[in-house]
Amino acid sequence: MIKYLKYLALVCLALSCTKPEAGNKKDTIEIDAGTTIYGRVSSDGGVPVEFAVVSDGVKCVRTGADGVYQLASAKKNGIVYICPPPYYTVGRTGSQPLFYQLLESEPSSPERHDFTLTSDPDQDNHTRFVFGDIHVYNDNSAGYFSNLFVSKVNKMLLPGVYKIPVGLTLGDMSWDLHWYKSNYRNTKYIALANALNLPVFNTVGNHDHDMKFDGHWINSKQELEDTGEDWKVEIPYREKQGPTCYSWNIGKIHYISMDDVLTLDDGTGDDDGRGCTLGFTEADLQWLREDLKFVNPGKPIVLSVHIPFSNIEGTIRSSYEKLNRFAGLNSKHMLEPFKGHNLQLVLSAHIHNLYNNKVTIGDISFPEFNCGAVCGHFWSTSSKGLSICSDGVPNGFRIMEWSGEKLKSNIYQPLEKKGFYPFRSYDRNCIQITSEKSQSEAMASGFYTKSSDNYVYISVWDWKEGWSISVTENGKELPVENLGRIFDPLALLMRSNGMSSVSRAGFDMRRVKASSPNSTLVITVKDEYGHSATETMTRPKEFSIATYKAEDYSK
Repeated sequence: MIKYLKYLALVCLALSCTKPEAGNKKDTIEIDAGTTIYGRVSSDGGVPVEFAVVSDGVKCVRTGADGVYQLASAKKNGIVYICPPPYYTVGRTGSQPLFYQLLESEPSSPERHDFTLTSDPDQDNHTRFVFGDIHVYNDNSAGYFSNLFVSKVNKMLLPGVYKIPVGLTLGDMSWDLHWYKSNYRNTKYIALANALNLPVFNTVGNHDHDMKFDGHWINSKQELEDTGEDWKVEIPYREKQGPTCYSWNIGKIHYISMDDVLTLDDGTGDDDGRGCTLGFTEADLQWLREDLKFVNPGKPIVLSVHIPFSNIEGTIRSSYEKLNRFAGLNSKHMLEPFKGHNLQLVLSAHIHNLYNNKVTIGDISFPEFNCGAVCGHFWSTSSKGLSICSDGVPNGFRIMEWSGEKLKSNIYQPLEKKGFYPFRSYDRNCIQITSEKSQSEAMASGFYTKSSDNYVYISVWDWKEGWSISVTENGKELPVENLGRIFDPLALLMRSNGMSSVSRAGFDMRRVKASSPNSTLVITVKDEYGHSATETMTRPKEFSIATYKAEDYSK
């Protein structure tokens, strides 16, 4: 990392993340033998903060009653960062939390890095805004990001609406291919994201790795560990967006963000970034063990990663796409450090779909929420005024409200809709999709030919245990059939109107049979927290982009 330190001033300017003042220069700290990073953590006028955890990405230590920490660090990661104890918070510049500092000296030279916190006693009630794949990679995407996403979030952050709103990305904020192709590096994303009116912590994704780093193709897990290739291609991320494995506390919840992306090749000639697979390096797992030694076994833990542990079908992922090169990466040992701890929830992204699964890996069981994508399918349908993911789910993000140790609300918020908007209805009599781009999916889903059978299809997203759906016609309840995995008709239509890739089938398509082609249906979907959305569906209902662009049945 030393050869990168000459860029330190420029890096810090881009981050607006300069080292805080050390305070009173007479405030000396007696350094232990072997210490290379040390400092004091204080708050509210210089009061020492005990039990703050400080890490170099390898080791974790905790401050004493005097607020002092000392690390015997080899400075491999070129960074030092803090996990504040509960009921404290860090400052921020723009949306960037000031919880880490870049190192400045040679590995053997001791250097001081102090941290200043602010007491925040009301954290038990807090809100997480969770952002899946964002992908700011050219001027068009930057415009959609600012005008659709940033403006949406900021308008929602009215005083008193959400308790302590804190953002969390789930990786792929930019796009490594376009760092070079379009000169849109992650610093441009950071500058745009600074307009958000809340602190935003990040999770590293596969497209946040440097695709053109001078490396070589990796052929085995052992070679990955020996060469440090995965570590090298993350240097630009660490220097500009912080650590790849870290934790922080808000109220009664311990949040952990980890890098579960293993990169496999040097990106040469690759048009879509580096090949990758799911897994943790041994260095990542060692850091996790260090972090968890300071976490009480019963404390709820929320883990954020980029690549999901489970597929949309509910099976455990063993590799990414066709790169099934490393046996056992997703073995029962992958989450072994969590044994004896309360892993309450995993948040993931990566595939630009929205789904929820109950997952068991080895002895560890947990729910996993895959959180969709802010960019949908790389913003490719946003020019139509109807932004969707490849499974038909609207572009959006999660809003998760916590009360103590429990979630009291968890909704998926579309960018272009208001409030709770969890479904979309289709009048099958009005659907016929014959485009060559979507022909095979339309045939597989039964949408290729005309129909007069008076079926109504209802695509529901984010379905979880405790949800319900009811459909009535003239006051009479209709039986609702669950079709399982099927392609979304609107996604097939958008594939013919600008979506840049083939659609993906979701799992939550329902169907009812109406008594006539022009009857009115009342459709209501409720979630496990009591949120409810109702559409009075007047039929025939035109199947068009304009219909669904204008639709809004939120309360």
